[in-house]
Amino acid sequence: MLSRFKSTVVTSLVTLVLGVAIGFGFFGTTPAVHSQGTTGDPEAQLFRTIYARVNPSVVSINVRIPASAAAPAQGNSFGQPSQTQYAAGSGFVYDTAGHIVTNAHVVGDFVEGRGRRRQRGQTQDASRELTVTLPDGSTVPARVLASDAERDVAALSIDAHDLPTIQLGDSRAIQPGEWVFAVGHPWGVRGAASAGIVVGTGAELPEMPFNEREWLVISLKVRPGNSGGPLVDVRGRLLGINTLMTGPQIGAAVPVHTIAAFLKDKLGTPVADVGLPSS
Repeated sequence: MLSRFKSTVVTSLVTLVLGVAIGFGFFGTTPAVHSQGTTGDPEAQLFRTIYARVNPSVVSINVRIPASAAAPAQGNSFGQPSQTQYAAGSGFVYDTAGHIVTNAHVVGDFVEGRGRRRQRGQTQDASRELTVTLPDGSTVPARVLASDAERDVAALSIDAHDLPTIQLGDSRAIQPGEWVFAVGHPWGVRGAASAGIVVGTGAELPEMPFNEREWLVISLKVRPGNSGGPLVDVRGRLLGINTLMTGPQIGAAVPVHTIAAFLKDKLGTPVADVGLPSS
Protein backbone atom coordinates (compact mmCIF):
# COMPACT_ATOMS: atom_id res chain seq x y z
CA MET A 1 0.00 0.00 0.00
CA LEU A 2 2.84 2.37 0.93
CA SER A 3 4.74 1.44 -2.20
CA ARG A 4 1.71 2.24 -4.38
CA PHE A 5 1.33 5.61 -2.61
CA LYS A 6 5.01 6.49 -3.23
CA SER A 7 4.67 5.51 -6.86
CA THR A 8 1.62 7.76 -7.26
CA VAL A 9 3.42 10.72 -5.65
CA VAL A 10 6.50 10.27 -7.85
CA THR A 11 4.37 10.04 -10.98
CA SER A 12 2.49 13.21 -10.03
CA LEU A 13 5.70 15.12 -9.38
CA VAL A 14 7.21 14.05 -12.71
CA THR A 15 4.04 15.12 -14.51
CA LEU A 16 4.10 18.49 -12.74
CA VAL A 17 7.76 19.12 -13.58
CA LEU A 18 7.24 18.18 -17.21
CA GLY A 19 4.22 20.47 -17.41
CA VAL A 20 6.12 23.42 -15.96
CA ALA A 21 9.11 22.75 -18.21
CA ILE A 22 6.96 22.63 -21.33
CA GLY A 23 5.04 25.73 -20.25
CA PHE A 24 8.28 27.71 -19.90
CA GLY A 25 9.63 26.60 -23.21
CA PHE A 26 12.02 23.74 -22.29
CA PHE A 27 12.46 20.68 -24.52
CA GLY A 28 12.13 22.80 -27.65
CA THR A 29 8.64 24.10 -26.90
CA THR A 30 8.21 27.92 -26.97
CA PRO A 31 5.08 29.81 -25.88
CA ALA A 32 3.28 31.48 -28.78
CA VAL A 33 3.82 34.97 -27.39
CA HIS A 34 7.59 34.61 -27.83
CA SER A 35 7.40 33.08 -31.27
CA GLN A 36 5.82 36.31 -32.60
CA GLY A 37 8.87 38.44 -31.73
CA THR A 38 8.54 42.23 -31.56
CA THR A 39 7.21 42.49 -35.10
CA GLY A 40 3.77 41.27 -34.07
CA ASP A 41 3.81 42.96 -30.67
CA PRO A 42 1.04 45.62 -30.63
CA GLU A 43 2.88 47.62 -27.95
CA ALA A 44 6.12 47.69 -29.96
CA GLN A 45 4.21 48.66 -33.10
CA LEU A 46 2.53 51.50 -31.19
CA PHE A 47 5.89 52.85 -30.03
CA ARG A 48 7.33 52.66 -33.55
CA THR A 49 4.34 54.60 -34.89
CA ILE A 50 4.71 57.29 -32.23
CA TYR A 51 8.44 57.57 -32.87
CA ALA A 52 7.97 57.94 -36.62
CA ARG A 53 5.44 60.69 -36.00
CA VAL A 54 7.44 62.66 -33.40
CA ASN A 55 11.14 62.26 -34.24
CA PRO A 56 11.08 64.45 -37.42
CA SER A 57 10.23 67.42 -35.16
CA VAL A 58 12.99 66.83 -32.59
CA VAL A 59 16.15 68.94 -32.84
CA SER A 60 19.47 69.17 -31.04
CA ILE A 61 20.41 72.42 -29.26
CA ASN A 62 24.15 73.07 -29.36
CA VAL A 63 26.17 75.58 -27.35
CA ARG A 64 29.83 76.18 -28.22
CA ILE A 65 31.98 78.25 -25.89
CA PRO A 66 35.38 79.05 -27.47
CA ALA A 67 38.39 78.90 -25.16
CA SER A 68 38.86 82.65 -25.58
CA ALA A 69 35.29 83.26 -24.33
CA ALA A 70 35.26 81.04 -21.24
CA ALA A 71 35.33 82.62 -17.80
CA PRO A 72 38.74 82.56 -16.06
CA ALA A 73 37.26 80.46 -13.25
CA GLN A 74 36.71 77.71 -15.80
CA GLY A 75 40.31 77.74 -16.98
CA ASN A 76 43.65 76.60 -15.59
CA SER A 77 45.51 77.75 -12.47
CA PHE A 78 46.79 80.81 -14.31
CA GLY A 79 43.25 82.00 -14.99
CA GLN A 80 43.43 81.11 -18.68
CA PRO A 81 40.75 78.93 -20.30
CA SER A 82 42.18 75.60 -21.36
CA GLN A 83 39.88 74.45 -24.13
CA THR A 84 36.69 75.05 -26.06
CA GLN A 85 33.64 73.89 -24.14
CA TYR A 86 30.43 72.38 -25.47
CA ALA A 87 26.95 71.86 -24.11
CA ALA A 88 23.95 70.24 -25.74
CA GLY A 89 20.30 69.47 -25.18
CA SER A 90 17.14 68.76 -27.10
CA GLY A 91 14.26 70.80 -28.43
CA PHE A 92 11.36 70.52 -30.82
CA VAL A 93 9.75 72.47 -33.64
CA TYR A 94 6.74 74.29 -32.25
CA ASP A 95 5.36 75.83 -35.43
CA THR A 96 6.12 76.15 -39.14
CA ALA A 97 7.57 79.67 -38.69
CA GLY A 98 10.85 78.31 -37.35
CA HIS A 99 10.17 78.57 -33.62
CA ILE A 100 11.94 76.03 -31.42
CA VAL A 101 11.01 75.27 -27.81
CA THR A 102 13.43 73.89 -25.23
CA ASN A 103 14.32 74.25 -21.54
CA ALA A 104 15.73 77.57 -20.35
CA HIS A 105 18.59 75.77 -18.63
CA VAL A 106 19.66 74.25 -21.97
CA VAL A 107 20.46 77.66 -23.46
CA GLY A 108 21.66 79.09 -20.16
CA ASP A 109 22.09 82.86 -20.01
CA PHE A 110 22.10 83.65 -23.71
CA VAL A 111 20.86 87.18 -24.22
CA GLU A 112 17.34 87.25 -25.61
CA GLY A 113 17.40 88.17 -29.26
CA ARG A 114 21.04 87.17 -29.77
CA GLY A 115 22.99 83.97 -30.26
CA ARG A 116 25.65 84.87 -27.72
CA ARG A 117 25.93 85.24 -23.98
CA ARG A 118 28.26 86.60 -21.32
CA GLN A 119 29.34 85.25 -17.97
CA ARG A 120 31.26 86.85 -15.15
CA GLY A 121 34.86 87.36 -16.20
CA GLN A 122 34.44 87.33 -19.96
CA THR A 123 34.64 90.30 -22.28
CA GLN A 124 31.70 92.08 -23.86
CA ASP A 125 32.35 90.80 -27.40
CA ALA A 126 33.26 87.20 -26.52
CA SER A 127 31.14 85.06 -28.80
CA ARG A 128 29.32 81.95 -27.70
CA GLU A 129 27.67 80.08 -30.51
CA LEU A 130 24.12 78.78 -30.32
CA THR A 131 23.01 76.46 -33.12
CA VAL A 132 20.25 73.97 -33.83
CA THR A 133 20.80 70.67 -35.62
CA LEU A 134 17.72 69.57 -37.57
CA PRO A 135 16.61 65.95 -38.06
CA ASP A 136 18.16 65.92 -41.56
CA GLY A 137 21.57 66.62 -40.00
CA SER A 138 21.87 70.24 -41.12
CA THR A 139 22.92 72.81 -38.51
CA VAL A 140 21.66 76.39 -38.49
CA PRO A 141 22.32 79.43 -36.25
CA ALA A 142 19.71 80.16 -33.60
CA ARG A 143 18.79 83.09 -31.42
CA VAL A 144 16.85 83.24 -28.17
CA LEU A 145 13.53 85.03 -28.47
CA ALA A 146 12.47 84.59 -24.86
CA SER A 147 13.54 82.64 -21.81
CA ASP A 148 11.96 82.07 -18.40
CA ALA A 149 14.18 80.43 -15.79
CA GLU A 150 11.31 80.08 -13.31
CA ARG A 151 9.20 78.03 -15.72
CA ASP A 152 12.37 76.60 -17.33
CA VAL A 153 11.13 77.25 -20.87
CA ALA A 154 12.86 79.04 -23.75
CA ALA A 155 11.82 79.91 -27.30
CA LEU A 156 14.37 80.07 -30.10
CA SER A 157 14.15 81.22 -33.69
CA ILE A 158 15.92 79.71 -36.69
CA ASP A 159 15.91 80.60 -40.37
CA ALA A 160 13.97 77.53 -41.48
CA HIS A 161 10.32 77.20 -42.34
CA ASP A 162 7.68 74.55 -43.00
CA LEU A 163 9.35 72.07 -40.68
CA PRO A 164 7.21 69.25 -39.26
CA THR A 165 5.59 70.12 -35.94
CA ILE A 166 4.14 68.14 -33.03
CA GLN A 167 0.41 68.27 -32.40
CA LEU A 168 -0.43 69.79 -29.03
CA GLY A 169 -2.02 67.59 -26.37
CA ASP A 170 -3.75 68.36 -23.07
CA SER A 171 -1.40 68.03 -20.11
CA ARG A 172 -4.24 68.65 -17.67
CA ALA A 173 -6.24 65.70 -18.92
CA ILE A 174 -3.46 63.12 -18.60
CA GLN A 175 -3.86 60.70 -15.70
CA PRO A 176 -1.44 58.61 -13.61
CA GLY A 177 -0.90 55.20 -15.19
CA GLU A 178 -1.13 56.42 -18.80
CA TRP A 179 1.70 55.67 -21.22
CA VAL A 180 4.02 58.48 -22.27
CA PHE A 181 6.91 58.58 -24.71
CA ALA A 182 10.09 60.71 -24.71
CA VAL A 183 12.38 61.50 -27.64
CA GLY A 184 15.67 63.39 -27.42
CA HIS A 185 19.44 63.23 -27.72
CA PRO A 186 20.80 61.87 -24.40
CA TRP A 187 24.59 61.74 -24.21
CA GLY A 188 24.66 62.96 -27.81
CA VAL A 189 22.81 59.88 -29.12
CA ARG A 190 20.52 61.32 -31.78
CA GLY A 191 16.89 60.31 -31.84
CA ALA A 192 16.91 58.15 -28.72
CA ALA A 193 13.52 57.12 -27.38
CA SER A 194 12.15 55.82 -24.09
CA ALA A 195 8.71 55.04 -22.70
CA GLY A 196 7.09 54.97 -19.28
CA ILE A 197 3.94 55.87 -17.43
CA VAL A 198 2.68 58.97 -15.68
CA VAL A 199 3.33 58.82 -11.93
CA GLY A 200 1.66 62.06 -10.92
CA THR A 201 0.72 65.54 -12.11
CA GLY A 202 0.29 69.01 -10.66
CA ALA A 203 2.10 71.08 -8.04
CA GLU A 204 3.31 70.18 -4.54
CA LEU A 205 4.32 66.65 -5.50
CA PRO A 206 6.50 64.91 -2.89
CA GLU A 207 10.28 65.26 -3.32
CA MET A 208 9.91 67.58 -6.31
CA PRO A 209 12.13 70.67 -6.48
CA PHE A 210 10.34 73.96 -7.00
CA ASN A 211 7.12 72.34 -5.80
CA GLU A 212 5.17 75.54 -6.35
CA ARG A 213 5.37 74.74 -10.08
CA GLU A 214 3.25 72.24 -11.94
CA TRP A 215 4.97 69.09 -13.17
CA LEU A 216 4.37 65.86 -15.00
CA VAL A 217 6.23 63.15 -13.07
CA ILE A 218 7.02 60.13 -15.22
CA SER A 219 8.54 56.69 -14.68
CA LEU A 220 11.35 56.98 -17.21
CA LYS A 221 14.95 58.11 -16.90
CA VAL A 222 15.67 61.60 -18.22
CA ARG A 223 19.39 61.58 -19.07
CA PRO A 224 21.73 64.49 -19.81
CA GLY A 225 20.83 65.68 -23.31
CA ASN A 226 17.15 64.70 -22.95
CA SER A 227 16.39 68.11 -21.46
CA GLY A 228 14.22 70.19 -23.76
CA GLY A 229 12.92 67.25 -25.77
CA PRO A 230 9.23 66.41 -26.16
CA LEU A 231 7.12 64.17 -23.95
CA VAL A 232 4.12 62.88 -25.89
CA ASP A 233 1.08 60.68 -25.33
CA VAL A 234 0.13 57.49 -27.16
CA ARG A 235 -1.20 59.53 -30.07
CA GLY A 236 2.03 61.47 -30.44
CA ARG A 237 0.59 64.68 -29.00
CA LEU A 238 2.81 67.00 -26.98
CA LEU A 239 2.34 66.79 -23.21
CA GLY A 240 5.44 68.61 -22.02
CA ILE A 241 9.22 69.17 -22.06
CA ASN A 242 11.48 66.56 -20.49
CA THR A 243 13.35 68.57 -17.86
CA LEU A 244 15.05 66.70 -15.03
CA MET A 245 15.58 63.41 -13.23
CA THR A 246 14.31 63.27 -9.65
CA GLY A 247 15.31 59.72 -8.72
CA PRO A 248 16.10 56.28 -10.16
CA GLN A 249 13.99 55.86 -13.31
CA ILE A 250 11.86 58.88 -12.38
CA GLY A 251 11.82 62.05 -14.46
CA ALA A 252 9.85 65.27 -14.58
CA ALA A 253 8.51 67.37 -17.44
CA VAL A 254 7.19 70.92 -17.75
CA PRO A 255 3.53 70.55 -18.86
CA VAL A 256 2.48 71.81 -22.28
CA HIS A 257 -0.07 74.21 -20.80
CA THR A 258 2.84 75.91 -19.01
CA ILE A 259 4.69 76.12 -22.34
CA ALA A 260 1.64 77.60 -24.05
CA ALA A 261 1.21 80.20 -21.30
CA PHE A 262 4.90 81.13 -21.59
CA LEU A 263 4.64 81.64 -25.35
CA LYS A 264 1.50 83.71 -24.96
CA ASP A 265 3.03 85.87 -22.23
CA LYS A 266 6.43 86.37 -23.84
CA LEU A 267 5.70 86.36 -27.56
CA GLY A 268 1.96 86.89 -27.84
CA THR A 269 1.88 83.69 -29.85
CA PRO A 270 -1.68 82.45 -30.40
CA VAL A 271 -1.99 78.85 -29.25
CA ALA A 272 -4.63 76.17 -29.46
CA ASP A 273 -6.71 75.32 -26.39
CA VAL A 274 -4.35 73.09 -24.45
CA GLY A 275 -5.66 73.71 -20.96
CA LEU A 276 -4.36 77.24 -20.45
CA PRO A 277 -5.05 78.68 -16.99
CA SER A 278 -8.23 80.72 -16.94
CA SER A 279 -6.53 83.57 -15.09
